[in-house]
Amino acid sequence: MQRSKPVYYWDGIVDPRNLTKDYTEVIQKLINGEYRELNLEKLRGHNVYSIRINRANRILFTTVTIKNAPYVMILDVVLNHDYQKSSFLKPGVLKNYLEMNGHLFEAETISDTDFDKSDSLDESLNEVSENGADCDFLPAECFHQKFISFNDDQRFLAEKSKLPLVISGAAGSGKSCVALSMLTHYTAQHLETLARPILYVTESDKLCDSMRRNWRSLPIAQKDINQMVQFKTYRQLVLECDQTTANMKAVGRPEFYEFMTRKITNKKNQDKAARLSTFNDEFYNNLDVIYQELRIISGCDSWEQYKSLGARQSLVGEEDKRKWLFTEFGNYTAYLQHHQLLDLSFYKPKLTDQFQLIVVDESQDFSHLQLTSLCDAAFQSQICYCEDARQSLEDNLPKKTFFGRLLDAKNSNVIFKELSVTYRCPASVVKLANAISTLGATLSGQRQPIAMDISEQGDVDSTAWLTKLSSQELQALRHDAESPDFAVITLAEFKKEAVERL
Repeated sequence: MQRSKPVYYWDGIVDPRNLTKDYTEVIQKLINGEYRELNLEKLRGHNVYSIRINRANRILFTTVTIKNAPYVMILDVVLNHDYQKSSFLKPGVLKNYLEMNGHLFEAETISDTDFDKSDSLDESLNEVSENGADCDFLPAECFHQKFISFNDDQRFLAEKSKLPLVISGAAGSGKSCVALSMLTHYTAQHLETLARPILYVTESDKLCDSMRRNWRSLPIAQKDINQMVQFKTYRQLVLECDQTTANMKAVGRPEFYEFMTRKITNKKNQDKAARLSTFNDEFYNNLDVIYQELRIISGCDSWEQYKSLGARQSLVGEEDKRKWLFTEFGNYTAYLQHHQLLDLSFYKPKLTDQFQLIVVDESQDFSHLQLTSLCDAAFQSQICYCEDARQSLEDNLPKKTFFGRLLDAKNSNVIFKELSVTYRCPASVVKLANAISTLGATLSGQRQPIAMDISEQGDVDSTAWLTKLSSQELQALRHDAESPDFAVITLAEFKKEAVERL
């Protein structure tokens, strides 16, 4: 059987059809190490090379390490010596690439005079050459200043999956990377004909800023001169698109807790006066569960719909408690409106068909009403929700059933897809997480725990069991928490404190 050697290309710059049609012979010589025939040149001071296709055209390439192995990666094809038209050599793309691969190139533009003939081969080229192997072209994505290769599921979701779509997966399964690739491919296909902007939205300021920076470093972003692809937090979206919120004061759980504490005190006194023994201190004192349940109620159009929710869609089973909660939901939303207070979990913004495509990241942190409002804002329900049901900062119940109900009501056939492989954690961590997940599923009565498959990863860098922290240790943890390769495991009652401190 003939051996094959993968040759990667930067997805979004190079058309793979042209690679296989026009350049296979040249690239085959490259991986065979036949450099003299190719007029090999190197960008001065950087790991960027060019080889000759013919007298006028050249291929730009580099060497990368993907999954711990070295490969050739095609960056771009330069036609007629016109380096200024290269998508790779655009300032935003090139600057990002050179920052992650060496010192910055000082010139504002690059021409063929910035390449020197390479008579002596770098070690990186010796590693990628393999005489006698056929080249097999595979796409690579640039994410967080690293080149990565998608698995089949990730590639299909980014390029070919129909909408509406719900992508579920554990931390490190590639949801955000797939989301960015989806934006890249959709924009490349529709940029010239877009009637509405495209939106990436999330709750986290840090995640939104990170994804915006990733986007701006991509070749396709250089073509988006009208900024048709927008990155916003949900708060930014509402404040910018709904002018009625301009004079409203933003509130959240603390305001709700004060409101509900007064309501519960009044109910307790009324029950006493009426000599009723139905008051349940344990239920009414659990304000966190009540707040979560109201976030569920926010996605219901009527009492009948809320009443029909099953045990896996609601935190409260007794009908009398549900009736009280449904009434208090109406009371609280009326209270917010009367006092010009804005709790985004319970506010219905004026958003209808404003975006051609919406990608919602970390959607597990949105209330049911927020998820509904985003669906309304997507033209013809062209929306993708990315979620990790086990990593919600707000809610304990997964939202899969709600997504189905929401999109069924819009006569849209939603597709559910799970990314089961995590690339962030070593095998030992994944096994522990799966064991805890299985235990949780058993205790909660769920039929099937959500398990993660193990990818090939190195050892854990460090683990720590912390009971007390000095100010210096806390500052170091805050710095580490900026990375996606960081996790804090704590009891539920300490989760809020952990979020606030980090």
